[in-house]
Amino acid sequence: AYVFPEIDLLWDLVRIYFTEVAPYFPLLHRPTFETAIVSGRHLLDPDFGAIVLAVCSIAARDSNDPRVFKHDTKITAGWQWFRQIRLVRPHFVEPTSLHELQLCCLAYVYLRSTNMIDSVWLLIGIGLRLAVDRGIHRLKPGKARTVENELYIRAFWILRNADTMQGMTMGRPAAINSEDFDTDRPAECDDEFWEKTEHSEAFTQPDGKISVLSFFGQYSKLTDIAASVQRSIYCVHEVPGYKDDGLSSSERNRKKVMQHDSALNDWLTSLPEHLRWDPHQPDKIRLSQSAILYTTYYWIQLQVHKNFVIRQDPSNQHLFPSFAICANAARSTVRISQVSHRKSKIHHEILVRVDMILVNGNNAKQRL
Repeated sequence: AYVFPEIDLLWDLVRIYFTEVAPYFPLLHRPTFETAIVSGRHLLDPDFGAIVLAVCSIAARDSNDPRVFKHDTKITAGWQWFRQIRLVRPHFVEPTSLHELQLCCLAYVYLRSTNMIDSVWLLIGIGLRLAVDRGIHRLKPGKARTVENELYIRAFWILRNADTMQGMTMGRPAAINSEDFDTDRPAECDDEFWEKTEHSEAFTQPDGKISVLSFFGQYSKLTDIAASVQRSIYCVHEVPGYKDDGLSSSERNRKKVMQHDSALNDWLTSLPEHLRWDPHQPDKIRLSQSAILYTTYYWIQLQVHKNFVIRQDPSNQHLFPSFAICANAARSTVRISQVSHRKSKIHHEILVRVDMILVNGNNAKQRL
């Protein structure tokens, strides 16, 4: 027996979600989602009802309506709806549903901004196991894209990206590695072009129109690099590619750093023009997408170099320039976050990068 927001507030929260959250977190298909609400499905299907409650909870953070507050404070916005949701089912007899995976993703977005962020890592792991159990991690050659299949793929990639970034932040191993899946990446096609029309085939982005989903594709490529850093620099045991190669520990570290630096440089060079950082970008969505990509790029750069920050010796020209790289990454992130704060609503991903850079900076000071 769910208690939903009043109908006018519910639609306002749905609008806020797809305007302020969906461009950076492409989980749901807006036309399908809104059609289901109009038909009253959230009142009959408890699984879909939980998705609606989660969407309202997340959007409440960007709403100024007093009805979203539980105790008249911003931090409690949406809690009265989120607390109704059961995140983990009591048994696993039935196969994994799409709504179950989507709920894991939405709960991750809501809880990471609360004091229960530690529980998020466990929730992501459960979601990934359920996705693998469903077989979403494997490529389906020759299978046509459908709305349902595309939503499964979106949920998998969001869980995978969150697993990598959250695991690296907390110093914990990933639940799934790149070698374990080969599923398609999400289609770079906006929601309104998913259905077949008399003028175009399904999942066909019009020529000359840049898809909002191109951001998520670039973010996933960054996550691939982060996963590689996690498996090589922060592994418990040396991976086969580096083990017994006859190199000393310092030479092996230099080789790892160079490889990851090269991967990051290649990613930056291949970044589409519309996603490159421009502090004068008039489009707020593109500005925020670019800010998230660049702050993530600099954060990964810090993960590559932070363990090699050492006192610089001018007489030794072979030392890693790690200190200078980390300092530049920190300064760049702060500049980007300042522009984002002035021109658009600052997003949690950028705040996370700034917090982690402050932690890395304190660690660097201790090493020096």
